Amino acid sequence: MKTKFEEYVDQVDKLIKDYTKKLHIAELDAICESIEDSPAGTGKMDFWLEDIVDSELVSRKMPSE
Repeated sequence: MKTKFEEYVDQVDKLIKDYTKKLHIAELDAICESIEDSPAGTGKMDFWLEDIVDSELVSRKMPSE
């Protein structure tokens, strides 16, 4: 049985894949062609999904001013 976090990660992965599947082939081609021209590290997801969840939870729990 998966944890809630594992389910969340699976859903994020699915969102990215579904979004990519919806792109027109010309768009995919343009993206692939521009990979080498993009700055180093552009494609790296340099964040942890855990940090996103934690940050959102903290922002929602902050008392409104």
